[in-house]
Amino acid sequence: MNNDLVPTTANLHSTENSKVILFFDMPLVSGNKYLLNIKNLADCSGNSMSEIDVEIYIPGVPELGDLSWNEILLIRNQVAKILWNFIIKVIKQLI
Repeated sequence: MNNDLVPTTANLHSTENSKVILFFDMPLVSGNKYLLNIKNLADCSGNSMSEIDVEIYIPGVPELGDLSWNEILLIRNQVAKILWNFIIKVIKQLI
C-alpha cells in the first residue's frame, strides 16, 4: 500500500457543495492501493468530522467477463441488506 497519497490542492465542487475535488502531483497507478487520511474537515455550520483513513484502489482495465463496481452506498442496515441481496442475485445470474 502506498501511504504517500497527499493532495496538492483541494477545491470545493463548483455546483455541489458536498463534494471536494482533490488534485495530486503524481498520477495514481492502476493496480495500486493508496491510503488517504482525511482530517480537520468541517461543514459550513462548523460540524467537524472524525479523522478517517480511506483506502483507494485504482483498478486495471477490465477484461471480458469482469464485473466492476465503482460505488456501493450503505445508508441503513436494512437498505444495506437489501442492496447486498440484490448484488448477490445479479452475480449468481451472471455465473
